[in-house]
Amino acid sequence: MAKEKQTLKVTLIILMVMAMPFLGGGVLMLFFGIQKCMKNGFKGEPLYLTLCSAPFLVVGCFLAWATIKTYLETSPESDKKWLQTREWAEGMGIPEHATKLTQLWFATLVWNGISIPAALATFDKIKHGDLLILIVWFFPIIGAFLLVSVIHKTLQAAKYRGTDLHLYTLPGIPGGRFVAEVFSPIDLGHARITVKLSCVNRYSTARRNTRNSNTQSEQHTDSLWEEEYALDGAEAEPSGRGWVIPIAFALPADGLETQNSEFQGIQWLVSIHADVPGIDFEAQFRVPVFAVSEEEADEINDAARRAMLESPALQNLAARQIHEEHTADGQARRDEEIARRVMKNQRIQMSLRGDAVVIVLPPFRSGKAILGWGLFALMFSSITIFVFQQAQKGEAMMYLFVAAFGFFAIILNLAVLWKMVGAKRITVDSQSVRVESSILSLIRWATIYAVDEIKDLVVNKSGSAGETEYFNIDMKVNMSKRNLLTWIEGRSDAEWLAGYIKRILSV
Repeated sequence: MAKEKQTLKVTLIILMVMAMPFLGGGVLMLFFGIQKCMKNGFKGEPLYLTLCSAPFLVVGCFLAWATIKTYLETSPESDKKWLQTREWAEGMGIPEHATKLTQLWFATLVWNGISIPAALATFDKIKHGDLLILIVWFFPIIGAFLLVSVIHKTLQAAKYRGTDLHLYTLPGIPGGRFVAEVFSPIDLGHARITVKLSCVNRYSTARRNTRNSNTQSEQHTDSLWEEEYALDGAEAEPSGRGWVIPIAFALPADGLETQNSEFQGIQWLVSIHADVPGIDFEAQFRVPVFAVSEEEADEINDAARRAMLESPALQNLAARQIHEEHTADGQARRDEEIARRVMKNQRIQMSLRGDAVVIVLPPFRSGKAILGWGLFALMFSSITIFVFQQAQKGEAMMYLFVAAFGFFAIILNLAVLWKMVGAKRITVDSQSVRVESSILSLIRWATIYAVDEIKDLVVNKSGSAGETEYFNIDMKVNMSKRNLLTWIEGRSDAEWLAGYIKRILSV
């Protein structure tokens, strides 16, 4: 408990130190902005200064509110770590969406509050022919996408307000079972539901900028373990509290303990997604996993067994999981279910034939990647055009920059073009792997790898966006490595795809 109190003090100090300059800076900017506007009118620099004060005031007030809220909150007194958090002590999961929504609004307001006034201030320079300043307008464009995203998340949170998770295993035990139920206020009887339990490590790293010696902090989230399953809408039982989604997982024996921190350390997360008309159902909860004594473990396991016997939804789920684990047709049904989910998640097409599989990656598969790369390529191309214009004015040395910038601009645009119109068809059977690539079905090429050349398939992390991780599936071919599938969203999908292909190839 002493450590928890020390952490609380540090959090309060950090919040206060962050709130004061934002509030103070916002008040000063507003004061001087209005003062200048009264003298020179509400236009030009005085107006921009006044507008820029708004995000600083909003952020400062938010941080001040967070400081007061943190000070007033008190954690339950207990020598058991899982009972030191109020929600867990009450047998409930901690909803993640509220925290994420607050963070998104915070980032969106700051980004738009600074980028929009900065963009408006460029009008005078644009009128005088300074077209390079148009680059500043890329930031409000990104801010518009952020605003659309946060509004969508807000509407989603409002629609599914009242969703909560009830814990039957408090806490979950490494090597044991984790059992819970999620209660949704919305009818999920005709929806397809995906349930996932994951263990992640959230941490930050400090990176020093060699130019100005400043230190920048970067947040990371690494997936350590995850497992998921799909439910038909009929498997979500109605009840007096709403629709019940059963949660039951076998925890790994070497699973790490939860750390009582919201933004750092080991966290166990239950995530639920369901396709429903309008805005899809999504919920995520932090749940406790701790090692306990044998006596406590017996009590927790008894509670889990009682829950499995008393809840119709948990009974049906347990019967299905046993069938899938111990029968061949159950495994085939599970493969088909996972394949349907993977096709939807990854926007790919799959055809399972028992001893073979065909995977088709169609054009325009990754909208987020196309948008991100497209904006970057557009900005880089704009800089290249501007440099070329400067070179035409007689600055011969600028042609060297035109050549360098032009080369990278071509590479970037080709990469965007491939992301947009490139397609790949992978055929795997017991004898070989055939990879066919094409662009607009006009340019085609193919590579065939014999099964005796393929030594292994490995899943490697390729990148991340927020808490979403992306993975590649690579083949070890003789002494080299060949990329098979790229940018698979989520470790579980990537590992299932790699495992299914390895089963066919017997490697």
